[in-house]
Amino acid sequence: MFDSFRQHYTSFFYRNYKYVIHNNIVDVAYDFEISGLEFFSPRLKFILPNHLVSRNYDIGVIDKIVFCLGMTEAISYWKSTCSKDLIVSCNKLTTNELNWWNELYYYGLGEFRHVNGIDVSKDDFINISSKGEKRFPINNHRQLNSDRVIIPIGGGKDSVVTLESFKGKKEIIPFVININKVINGCISVFGLSLDQVIKVERIIDNRLLKLNDNGFLNGHTPFSAIVAFSTLLAAEMTGTKYIALSNEASANESTVVSENDIINHQYSKSFKFETDFRNYYEANISKDFWYFSYLRSLTELQIAEKFSQCLPYFEVFRSCNVGSKSGGIWCCKCSKCLFVFLILLPFVDRKLLIDIFGYDMLIDQDMLPILYQLTGYAQEKPFECVGTTAECRAAIAKYLQTNEPYGILIDYIHLVGDVSVDLIAFDDIITSYNINNFIPEEMKWKE
Repeated sequence: MFDSFRQHYTSFFYRNYKYVIHNNIVDVAYDFEISGLEFFSPRLKFILPNHLVSRNYDIGVIDKIVFCLGMTEAISYWKSTCSKDLIVSCNKLTTNELNWWNELYYYGLGEFRHVNGIDVSKDDFINISSKGEKRFPINNHRQLNSDRVIIPIGGGKDSVVTLESFKGKKEIIPFVININKVINGCISVFGLSLDQVIKVERIIDNRLLKLNDNGFLNGHTPFSAIVAFSTLLAAEMTGTKYIALSNEASANESTVVSENDIINHQYSKSFKFETDFRNYYEANISKDFWYFSYLRSLTELQIAEKFSQCLPYFEVFRSCNVGSKSGGIWCCKCSKCLFVFLILLPFVDRKLLIDIFGYDMLIDQDMLPILYQLTGYAQEKPFECVGTTAECRAAIAKYLQTNEPYGILIDYIHLVGDVSVDLIAFDDIITSYNINNFIPEEMKWKE
């Protein structure tokens, strides 16, 4: 299918991008085309708190961010046919910029390539070129507000830990793409109202969904890259310096081990992407922002320990992608649900965990293959935002230090045998500190 589509649909065009700024609202629209097949017009609408909108935003910075956001949005549409040539006809990019985008498309679609059986080198995957003209000059070295911090909220435990950690230290501006009941619940528990939140409405063109239904290529995209450029736009519109993500050290572990490739479900949450993204916006947009992950120095086990102290959120937080499409529930059938259950097991009483999830997944024999995937006893990790295999094994070992195995943990013990090594690893993981981070000095966790 990959070869066939590329032969039939040789070119993808990024035709145009448009935006209108009216008071506290930024309306953004894009024009994409797969030559000989379809046109697309996805849209985004940024709704900012009135009192936060800056009077001094730079239109050149806004323009470049909106364009770059379009390059990330285009990924979802381009991958339908994987046309060899992606032609940008609405802007002019340098050679370094083109190389950066070629790399994002290749590694950001690592899971997509793996799942669809696409075996092709980076040089042969896509050729991005630009035919347009430069739009606006960009002004750098401005003074942005460093007493505020924009924090993207997804409704899971990680962003809750970031929120709570900044309480009383900075003016917090929650940032949300397509708000739902779960996200609203977390923000409400934190004590903020929706008029204090930056809300983005992201609207996918239905013509893409029809292509997916008709058998065109589909799969995972680097959504966090969309979050990254969207937060830059929010930061420019509000004159805010700091953007604090909630991506942990564990996101750096590849989902599939490969000597010559990066196949990581969490690629756009990894430190590599964070580094590349900072280099890109500093060189091509503005040096004034400070985009970083506040949890990068921590492991999932450390985050789980901190979240275990956030009792008011237990009823509202959710990390299940399947359940988010069903009104914000724990589906209790997926790898994400089982991972969160396991990682909290050493810190939260099991009865309370069962109350949170509404079900004890460890008594479900159907979850055993997922347990083996999470702990590294299967060929691949799940393609989900989960912690490292070492962390999952360590969490189980810590629980079993004071509790008898039950359910699928009995099967696990029969396979693994002695877990004393994993118990030692728990102590190492829970006290570790990842020095590879961009956390500002005054905000760093204590090592």
